[in-house]
Amino acid sequence: MHAARMRDHGTTNPRPTKARPTVCTEPDCGRPVDSRGLCSRHLRLAREADPATPRCSVEGCDRIVHARGLCGTHDARVKAHGDTALHPRRRSAETCCVEGCERPARKLGRCTLHYRRFHATGSDDLVPREVTICSVEGCERRTHGRGLCDTHIYRLVHTGTTDDPAPTPAPVAGSGQTPCREPGCERPIHGRGLCSMHYQQAHLAAITETCSVEGCDERAAHLGLCGAHYARQWRTGGTDLTPRGVQVCSTPGCHRTARSHGLCCTCAWRVARHGSPGPITHTCPTCGTRFTATDNQIYCAPACRPTARATGTWIDDVDRWAIYARDGWTCQICGLPVPTDAEFHVGEASLDHIVPWSRGGSDNPENLRLVHRFCNTVRGAGRADDNRVRDMARMPERAHQLTAEADDAGNNAA
Repeated sequence: MHAARMRDHGTTNPRPTKARPTVCTEPDCGRPVDSRGLCSRHLRLAREADPATPRCSVEGCDRIVHARGLCGTHDARVKAHGDTALHPRRRSAETCCVEGCERPARKLGRCTLHYRRFHATGSDDLVPREVTICSVEGCERRTHGRGLCDTHIYRLVHTGTTDDPAPTPAPVAGSGQTPCREPGCERPIHGRGLCSMHYQQAHLAAITETCSVEGCDERAAHLGLCGAHYARQWRTGGTDLTPRGVQVCSTPGCHRTARSHGLCCTCAWRVARHGSPGPITHTCPTCGTRFTATDNQIYCAPACRPTARATGTWIDDVDRWAIYARDGWTCQICGLPVPTDAEFHVGEASLDHIVPWSRGGSDNPENLRLVHRFCNTVRGAGRADDNRVRDMARMPERAHQLTAEADDAGNNAA
């Protein structure tokens, strides 16, 4: 690059770039530059003034060439008609068939105006529309629909009557809002000159029909049904409490949907674990109180849940290293060796309660065992089975084994 600069310019420094104008260089012209420092208009004038610019080949035409030796006008004529001659626009020699109309005929022998009139009314004559007056006494406006003008139709739709509404109260001083027309109410209007509360009361008072379901005295809201029965009809297809095609759990007092063997998920789980779908009765292992427990509840109250502070036995008082040596530095869940020098790692050594604290276990060495930190975390409070934890713990080992085998195969091939 520097050799080319030395050859062309005699120096290795980059050649300065000339600033190109962005505005036309002609005096008093502020248009943007198109080419050669000129705008499109002055560039065209410069080309026309230049005698060297080629001209149109048609005799008597001095315009500059646009394409194929012709100017733009003659080139367009050649494309349209095949020659450069002027072809006048073809107009219909016939005139409109309507008497007294001299416009050129467009369709069906009629001009555009009479054709549209004939298409709309079936006649060439101008037939004025029949004008009807609003049926409300004293109103002389034209009807818009239902024999009423726009104003009375709006009143009929929104208020149910064509009578003049009550006069709108004056705005509250300083608030700029119009108050409710009910005496003594200063809330802003919501509709029909009423606030939201009085508007809702007026709406409910106007509903006199009751729900069509037998035994229901609620006001009808939609399709002759109250809100609750209408929602039930829309969701289930019927107004009965039990949805159609849906079986309810057979346990007395349970209204959940049956999933299997006529039982819901909760009752089926209770049958599989306790043999009965009803409420579970436990005896608190701490205080001996009989209580109705939830699915996983063991103690009657949080105060009865044993902890290290409550039992007076601290896990720090146990000789960890003796338990590690007793178990041979092998995880008692997954069976893999536990590193002796690992810290802050998922594979480091940790103590696990065989019977968890939450289930009455103690900190005695017989209830403690050596496990990986990962296995201890996955097992939790004894809810995860050891076989499941073992499978999860061996996944990283299998992945590491496959990686090592792939590396050995690559080294042997090399």
